[in-house]
Amino acid sequence: MKYIFRFLVIAICVFCTVNILLAQWIQTYGPPGGSVNTILIDSSNIYTGTAENGIYRSTDNGLTWKSINSGITVARINSIAAIGSNLFAGTFGGGVFISTDKGLSWKPKNNGLVDQVVYALAVNGANLFAATDHHGVYRSTDQGANWESARNGITANIVEVLAADGTNIFAGEDGVYHSTDNGVSWNHIGLRNELVRSIKIIGSQLIVGTNGDGIYILKYNGSTWDSTKAGLTNSYVYSIISIGTNLYAGTYKGIYCSIDNGINWNILNSGLMNSNVLTLASNSSIMLAGTSWGVSLSTDNGAHWNSTTLGSPNVVAIAELGNILYAATNSGVNLSTDNGTSWNAINTGLDNSEVRVFATIDTNIFAGTYNGGVYFSTKNIKTWSAVNNGLTNSKIIALAFVGANLFAGTDGGGVFLSSDKGLTWNAAGLSGNYISSFAVLGRYIFAGTRYGGIYRSTNNGINWNSVNIGIPYYQINALGVCGTNVFASASKFDIDNGYTGDVFFTADSGMSWNTTKLGNGFNDAIFVSSDTNIFIAPFHRIILSTNNGTGYKVVSDGLTSTYINALTISNDNLFVGTSGGVWRRPLTEIITSVKEMSPRVPNIFYLQQNFPNPFNPSTAISFSLSSNSLVTLKVFDLMGKEVATLVNSELSAGNHIQHWNAVNISSGVYFYRLQAGSFVETKKLVLLR
Repeated sequence: MKYIFRFLVIAICVFCTVNILLAQWIQTYGPPGGSVNTILIDSSNIYTGTAENGIYRSTDNGLTWKSINSGITVARINSIAAIGSNLFAGTFGGGVFISTDKGLSWKPKNNGLVDQVVYALAVNGANLFAATDHHGVYRSTDQGANWESARNGITANIVEVLAADGTNIFAGEDGVYHSTDNGVSWNHIGLRNELVRSIKIIGSQLIVGTNGDGIYILKYNGSTWDSTKAGLTNSYVYSIISIGTNLYAGTYKGIYCSIDNGINWNILNSGLMNSNVLTLASNSSIMLAGTSWGVSLSTDNGAHWNSTTLGSPNVVAIAELGNILYAATNSGVNLSTDNGTSWNAINTGLDNSEVRVFATIDTNIFAGTYNGGVYFSTKNIKTWSAVNNGLTNSKIIALAFVGANLFAGTDGGGVFLSSDKGLTWNAAGLSGNYISSFAVLGRYIFAGTRYGGIYRSTNNGINWNSVNIGIPYYQINALGVCGTNVFASASKFDIDNGYTGDVFFTADSGMSWNTTKLGNGFNDAIFVSSDTNIFIAPFHRIILSTNNGTGYKVVSDGLTSTYINALTISNDNLFVGTSGGVWRRPLTEIITSVKEMSPRVPNIFYLQQNFPNPFNPSTAISFSLSSNSLVTLKVFDLMGKEVATLVNSELSAGNHIQHWNAVNISSGVYFYRLQAGSFVETKKLVLLR
């Protein structure tokens, strides 16, 4: 899992300018991945809807994929359905779109569809049904041209699951609803208070997957429906399909198979690139699994899986070694030798795929993993070797070289030092600390900690001294160096104000620190510096600052994946690792001269998806205001009960971040709503303990 305050810091020195008129960000083709919410197999075409990258199509049974988003204005696709040759896409915030040319172009079809957050689509004959965020179920009898409410009898406002079979239509949220008259009326048939995530119709019975309570079977006995618990207790079951007499369940722990109608289940994860399986689909020759990091394919009914090259995943670390790019996701490491045009997985020997950080020296690259320690590889060698002898804490958060010495910062184990390129390790102080980042300036090495501020060592970690004068916050999120200055992103949390913080710099090797005056919105920044200019990425945009942060301007226009995790420079390009893969931009577009500017005011009101999501126990909610507004930001449970008020005040135009610490709140699905004047938007978040 990516943590909101886990950052990579890289320093470069080049002569720079900015030419905003020529600014253009280019998304590279990979690495393979991307969260996949839905899969539709329609004749010789396979369509996938993703969480951040729209729709993809495969015409070769899932071996290769092509983005087909012309006319789609919303990146998050929740459901895809087909009526004849027409395709329909249910989106998060854009309602329903239709394509009449196999996905090559799309148009919105929302007349009468009041709620445009569509979680699911279902087809029953010539009728199309849409499950929505706050208005139950809608029905269209004319290929989506017009919509009408079809929720009579459904007491839940939110409906996330639909299934149809002949005259029977089923809807799921707080249990299961049933309609036999094409959605005119509905009856609740069971599992009240269970959050339903999936429904599979098999004859006269339903296989129902729930949110944390496994699988139930609802069976019609001629007059009523009887429910039976059917295994996978405590599992989150997102998708259920059947192949012959076998049942398959996609869960947050992988794929399970039952050959006895759900009584017993066996896991089928061999080769599965990611175990959080959100959707399943099959045809006569293949089985597809949509996961948090792309699509996996099986040709033997799930016994073995192979990854496909769909979309772009959450890239948490990125590094350059001799013009070769390395990108890390929670599914391992990918390599590009052509400036990001193509990517290939290089995970042989990498027993732990959760890579958090890279460090390079000469022709060698080291990967720090969470729970797997440190791995080593060499340029042009596509295998990894574990180098953990003496490393008693395997949760690696930070890596840095000081000369030939490699330092590793851990989660709760302090600092470790290797003087032989990882062959052996020894403890190097700050025992018990969470080490978030390192910075090296001459003979000094700085260590940022989660709870103790900044420490400095002048003797390779034998002794450490606290150097925090001028920094009022003790959670250090990132460190960086340019020239003779060291920069630090620092913050704190309190119940009343949430997270507050700033970016600081020192010109005297840590003896004293000064604020950059960038303010609270920049407490979680990562840095790339050039001469006296600094690129600062406060996790949802990139700004260029001069004179140690006195003035700044946005340089991330066109970068549509706005959760920024990592930065590096290669072949005169700035590469950015984001929640939507790797992006690049030529330095010649960015670097010419910099003028001091006031913070840019957004031209629209906008509510972003919280991050991280799911979360435990804290998450960040970002939003933009195009004008000064009276703002309320509230959290509600599934029944519409207010759980928390995060904002209730007049706020100035600009970009804002609000943090919610749900430490005393139960696990489950919640909704957060932003109201600013007449603007209202609602999104879903998941607290998962």
